[in-house]
Amino acid sequence: MKIPSSPTEYINANAEADHLYASSWFQAFFKLSSQSLVVKADKDLTILAVSDNFLSLVRKQRTDLLGKPLFQVFPGSETDSSEYLNVRESFHRVINAGIADEMPVFRYEIFNPLSGKNEMFYWSNKNEPVAGTDGSVAYIINTTRNITDEIIQAQALVESESRFRRLVQESPVAVFVLKGRDMVFEAVNNMMYTLLGKGPEIIGKRYADAVPELKGQPFFKILDQVYDTGETFYGNELKGFTVRNGKLTEGYFNFIYQPVRDEAGNVSGIMCVTVDVREQVLARMDVERAEESLRFSTDSGELGTWYYESISGKFVTSPLYNEFFGFRPDEQPDYAEVIARISEQDRVRVEHAVHSSVKEGIPFKEEYKVNIPGNKSRWVRAVGKMITNESGASY
Repeated sequence: MKIPSSPTEYINANAEADHLYASSWFQAFFKLSSQSLVVKADKDLTILAVSDNFLSLVRKQRTDLLGKPLFQVFPGSETDSSEYLNVRESFHRVINAGIADEMPVFRYEIFNPLSGKNEMFYWSNKNEPVAGTDGSVAYIINTTRNITDEIIQAQALVESESRFRRLVQESPVAVFVLKGRDMVFEAVNNMMYTLLGKGPEIIGKRYADAVPELKGQPFFKILDQVYDTGETFYGNELKGFTVRNGKLTEGYFNFIYQPVRDEAGNVSGIMCVTVDVREQVLARMDVERAEESLRFSTDSGELGTWYYESISGKFVTSPLYNEFFGFRPDEQPDYAEVIARISEQDRVRVEHAVHSSVKEGIPFKEEYKVNIPGNKSRWVRAVGKMITNESGASY
């Protein structure tokens, strides 16, 4: 028998049996793990295993957690439900998309037995899926770090210009600092330069003048709000357009706008910490579009399915669709290769119908002859439906 080298390997090999998590062998194995929790992907997010490291973070006993719903043990703030909702959404993203989800920094309130009351802490969090026997997400491995000391230290360093500039430059995430009501760039690290598509020339310039492409987007208004109210703003997957490789490109960002105060307690600037989550968001959108495509396929009664992304040119076909056109089921032909197999007398008409569907939203419904290698042919009937994004633009 192969001895697993990590909790993840053990879980992946045994995810079909809940009782394995309760076994003394696994409990002893996982308690020494650098990971934090094993959670069942049910409606309660039931806690199945807990590491010693996590127990020391939250100052609880193992019996306080095992078998309990996650948010019964950690309900979060009584006055700010967004804490609980944001963390719960991370677990649900893992369950729905089947991919890992990270929260680099977030606030969450837990009970501190040393003080006898709930206290706010800063955390970083990663949730990783474990598939069950049917391929769906059955369990989640959670890794949590208490980064409160790091955040407090970072906020203290803001008051020291030289030390703070060093912190900004060494930060593993994109950071900039704006000074004064005019929002003048005071410090920017290399990751933020890349994110904005700018260079050191923006230091000393007003934010609105240095990054004019952001005008009309929500960022300027949020900065004014933070400066006027002195309240930190937490942005989650906010869409914005920045310059990348010389082109204005759509992106999605998690960010914090933190007011910087002077010795008198007055707001004197704003610090921004940003994480680019574009790939994460696009991956989830791909899953959502695939689900929409599957539902439409079922409604239409067709066996072969296809998906065409007009902006990127991405073309995805099912195995049965490939067989209709004379390709191997495991092939992934591109759009041009498929069009080339439509008979000449039908090809122009079909391409025009695709164009009309993409540009005008006209439903695609065509019958045409397909020429298959080996001097064979067949007639097919195809239907299609344009899918749009949240702004109404077609994909």
